Amino acid sequence: MSFRFTLILIGILVLLGGVAYVARKTPTLPPPPPQTWDIDLMTIDKVVVRYQGKKMTFVRGEDKSTWYFDEPERGEVNLERWSGVPLLLSGPRSKRLLEWTPDPAKLPEYGFNRPLMEIDMGIEGGGSGTILLGDKTPDGGAYYLMIKGYTPLYLVDYTWVDVIGRLVTEPPRLTGTPTPTPP
Repeated sequence: MSFRFTLILIGILVLLGGVAYVARKTPTLPPPPPQTWDIDLMTIDKVVVRYQGKKMTFVRGEDKSTWYFDEPERGEVNLERWSGVPLLLSGPRSKRLLEWTPDPAKLPEYGFNRPLMEIDMGIEGGGSGTILLGDKTPDGGAYYLMIKGYTPLYLVDYTWVDVIGRLVTEPPRLTGTPTPTPP
């Protein structure tokens, strides 16, 4: 056997060992957080948000792209603020599934005796669902979330709740051009 052939075999062996070492050390990605629910955003035709003692109702127009406040004047919503809301409501990822079947006696500990927020969604064809949001977690990074009539208890990021809550506290109304006042 020649010296050159021996060096080539040693080089291949070192290369294979390095590949095996790196492959063994490559971390596996954790599974994605669970989906709370999943509905087609184009089938949502009504949204009712109850938050801080106030209620706002939004309905989708016949053209399926325009949304309106469901009030006597039925004003159109500001699409700059509204455009991502149906996507957010179609099914957020949760931070984690806390419990599949929480003890009903413990639900008040999570704030479900008086939910912070309730979101009713109407779905084309007559379907509907209600999302209940309980208290903020002790670290302040999430809220407890349940779907009325279902048992899983989720954690959802606080930013999701903040965006949906602003629909009530700062409604996405169109701002008109200011009328000049005479001097």
